[in-house]
Amino acid sequence: METELKRHLLTLVEAYAGALGIGVTTVWRQAINDPAFQERLRSENTITLRTYDRAVAWFAENWPETSAWPAEVPRRIERAA
Repeated sequence: METELKRHLLTLVEAYAGALGIGVTTVWRQAINDPAFQERLRSENTITLRTYDRAVAWFAENWPETSAWPAEVPRRIERAA
């Protein structure tokens, strides 16, 4: 399950960064205040469900209107507390 969630976040960040023409570290700084998050997603380190939910909620709230949301990633609107 965690591998799939990591894949979702990688898909989102790559699509978002590509749509806006910015780097993924910039996106992670904006989304969760962690520019090194990309490395954790690509490593064997774990992520929490809270961090996943917070990141997906940020993407959902900030997604560019000119770009389609990736179909393989569920879109959540609520923010983790």
